[in-house]
Amino acid sequence: LHRFDADMPAGRMKGIEVIGYDAVRNIYPMHAFDSSGSASVMHAVFEHDGWTFRGESMRFTGAFRDEGTVFAGAWESRDSDTSEWTPAMTLTLRKRR
Repeated sequence: LHRFDADMPAGRMKGIEVIGYDAVRNIYPMHAFDSSGSASVMHAVFEHDGWTFRGESMRFTGAFRDEGTVFAGAWESRDSDTSEWTPAMTLTLRKRR
């Protein structure tokens, strides 16, 4: 379970992500619910020392660094007209000490 409370491009957002593991497909199904009333489903994979989260209209690529104390990467969104991926925001999470 991942809880979040973050300043996003569209404003402050709170929510949860429920993350599971599918051993047959070696993926992590993710179900997210946020304070705007949105719900989404994504799948995460770990390969080549990094994580990729993919959904219908959003995707993220990132990795842990600084001995696991930082998780950073970039989100992209898919244009509904062209299906092109464009940068949406960068993300840096730091472990509390």
